[in-house]
Amino acid sequence: MGIMGDKLPVLLAQVEDIKPQTYVEIGCFRCDTMHEVKRLGVPRLIGFDLFEQAPENEEAPLDGLPVTWEEAQKFGYELYKGNTWDTLHVLKDINATDPVMVFIDGGHSFETTLNDIEMVQKYLPKAHLVMDDISMHGVRLAMQASGLNWKTVGLETARVDL
Repeated sequence: MGIMGDKLPVLLAQVEDIKPQTYVEIGCFRCDTMHEVKRLGVPRLIGFDLFEQAPENEEAPLDGLPVTWEEAQKFGYELYKGNTWDTLHVLKDINATDPVMVFIDGGHSFETTLNDIEMVQKYLPKAHLVMDDISMHGVRLAMQASGLNWKTVGLETARVDL
């Protein structure tokens, strides 16, 4: 979705600390956050989103209209269009260079968030995982259900929650 306000500096500080060689964003929406991460010199950026297929009744407020799939292709990132229930399986084949950082800011339902977390845990088990919108009920329940470990950082209005 792209993070707004005070949360972006917190995420970028994590990027600077981890120095990922591969950055994966689940819910890249307009690719705004990916643009900022790229400026920090991360060589490989991979994004997943519905793009123009995003539902209008999303639980979290969206910051503007999403870019279309065609517009997003111009950014030069590795992008996958569609529901993450159908697309995240490609994580098993991306041959990510460590360290890997994954930012989850996609659908906010319990089921979708849990699926996103479990796919990351299965295919990128060494990844540093950063979660957005952790105050949302479905996101928090999914984090608890998945048993996230110490590498997990959550972003919530300029504070880091573990």
